[in-house]
Amino acid sequence: MKPCSTCLSYTLMFLNYVQAFNGVSILIYSLWILTCWSTQQNEGASWFVWFAFGVGVSVCLIAFIGYVSAEVTNGCCLCFYALFTSILIVSEAALVCDIILNKQWEKDFPRDHTGELQRLRQFIEANIDICKWFATVVFAIQMLSIMLAMILRLMARSKRVNTGRHEDYDAIRKPLLNQLDAPIASTSLGNEKIPTKTWRSAMKDKLGWAKNQSSDEAIV
Repeated sequence: MKPCSTCLSYTLMFLNYVQAFNGVSILIYSLWILTCWSTQQNEGASWFVWFAFGVGVSVCLIAFIGYVSAEVTNGCCLCFYALFTSILIVSEAALVCDIILNKQWEKDFPRDHTGELQRLRQFIEANIDICKWFATVVFAIQMLSIMLAMILRLMARSKRVNTGRHEDYDAIRKPLLNQLDAPIASTSLGNEKIPTKTWRSAMKDKLGWAKNQSSDEAIV
């Protein structure tokens, strides 16, 4: 059980490394846009820049939680990691569905003053096959991470339950063992220890010898 749990933990940590790389890439992209926009314009950055920055930070935080959870194999941390990853997947799925089903999806968002949203759209349309494969890989990594987190949580829970049962079993057995060892109790005679049964038999023999001696004196 332990080697299997260790293997799953290392796999989950590796998957979180990949997700952290994606988050850092989004952060670098958003900071690059912010730097270029700040040097060209005096206005504040567009919402798209801050949105990309927030997505990058969120992905990095979730990956960090997943890495720590896989390292310590804590059930509570694994549960929170699975919950946050599920929320991220649902948000991504809602965004993709809106873009696919709604042909006028750009009107649902405020105007991007930097123009990066339009350039990003043109890049995706020009490399649609690569983007599809990339999105599929990211989605598969996130789903596999959730599955591994749930498996590790169940394994940690079963291990904790089995440990508690063994402790209760040992606590029940201990008095019985003490009772079995009870006849070993001894009585000291001088500097020597004589078991209880031997002491009793010695006393009976002594009392019997005293009675026989008294009866012989009476006959005389």
